Amino acid sequence: MHLFSVPSAAAAVLHFSGSQHLTVTDLNANGVTEAEDLSFRFRTRQSDALLVATRDDGGSTDRLEIMLENGRLVASIHMGLTEKAIPMGGGGGLNDDQWHSVWLRRRRMTIRLGVDDDKPIVAEIYGSESFLDCTSLHVAAVAPAGNTVSTSAPPLRGYIQQLVSKKTNSTSKTRRYKLHTNLIRRNSTASSTSSASPPASTLPTP
Repeated sequence: MHLFSVPSAAAAVLHFSGSQHLTVTDLNANGVTEAEDLSFRFRTRQSDALLVATRDDGGSTDRLEIMLENGRLVASIHMGLTEKAIPMGGGGGLNDDQWHSVWLRRRRMTIRLGVDDDKPIVAEIYGSESFLDCTSLHVAAVAPAGNTVSTSAPPLRGYIQQLVSKKTNSTSKTRRYKLHTNLIRRNSTASSTSSASPPASTLPTP
């Protein structure tokens, strides 16, 4: 298991202006997972925005993304030749500038997606591939450097808090590490291609 977390004890809130992103690399030693657990809180006024996404630095087009579309939470996964979008039910409204809690759990071909106290969505992925190639996690936007697979969702203008990502590879090996706030600041980079901008800021919990 590979664990990345922003510990709640630090009460860190990451603020993104729309020209910033956070990238965590070396999430998985062999770059292949068959199970993911992802959870975080967000706050924004945007109706369409990328929240988190995975990418593979080895050239695979595999990816897992969580985004807002018209104020509604949507998860999208691409594994091998299989691609599936998983929208939450309801009419949206998650861009109300209030905090919302999101969690996603994948076990091979089954994905569960939940937000706040709403009833979770359970979706089955039909295809021949159950392994996700994944070596990096992107928050608020996908870093352009080294990534040939773009996303249609615009960068986030808002806040992310209590981000935790756990991934398990096919050999079930256990490997744990945490990135605390000071490391996140060093690994945060601006998504602007023209010049470097300040990293995503860390603010006290409102």
